[in-house]
Amino acid sequence: MQSKIETKLERLLRRATHEAGMRPEFYRRLLDADVLVPIEPMPGQGQHGTIDAGSQLAVKMLMRKDGVGVIPFYSSARAVFEGSPLGEECVSMRVRELFEARPDMHFHLNPFSEFGRAFPPHEVASLLSSGLPNANMEEIRIDEDFSFVPPRNPPAQILDSLRVLFSRNEQVESAFTADVSSQGTSEPRSLLIAIEVSSDHERILREAAAVMHEHDPQQMTIDLTLIERNGSGRTSTYFFKDASPFYTRKASRN
Repeated sequence: MQSKIETKLERLLRRATHEAGMRPEFYRRLLDADVLVPIEPMPGQGQHGTIDAGSQLAVKMLMRKDGVGVIPFYSSARAVFEGSPLGEECVSMRVRELFEARPDMHFHLNPFSEFGRAFPPHEVASLLSSGLPNANMEEIRIDEDFSFVPPRNPPAQILDSLRVLFSRNEQVESAFTADVSSQGTSEPRSLLIAIEVSSDHERILREAAAVMHEHDPQQMTIDLTLIERNGSGRTSTYFFKDASPFYTRKASRN
């Protein structure tokens, strides 16, 4: 049974640890969350429970076995106690401000918890710029040289995670998948995931790409594209006329 005093961020972190489809929402919430950061108080600091804005802070660091320094931060006082039962002097900070202050550092959320999460510098930079730790995304354009067929080996785990992701985004109306081949050949060049969205197109594509990256599908090439229900293009026509969706918003509400 999970603790009743678990915070919303901690619930998201716990679910995101096991489900890649939850991770984009966790990252969105994380950047705007207030967390506790252990510090070494300087003389005169914190005498009345507050530290003046603009004051210099001596943030505590942990040392990994490989000698790399890590800045810990915690989602709640309970998480602090798990790592340091004797207590810590902490300041409350917004995660975005913490990352912006030291983007060159390694960070670790709840380092002594079962559901901790480490953030190396390249992920910190990507989170600050795009809201995701792995933001590489390129929407492909399908031309007349391609043909579509139902997928031979649809990646079940990836599609399950995408269903979770899409069910938490009201902008996603439906999603389909197909094997894409060059005209005149039967060997698929890639698996195509086609998404119908009502708005926020770029964010949805980035988050879908991030979820697929979490699964690291090295055995296949997977592409993303957007489709329109009333679109006149060959791609939209195929999916809405000849294919069955693996996700629909109506189905997600059942």
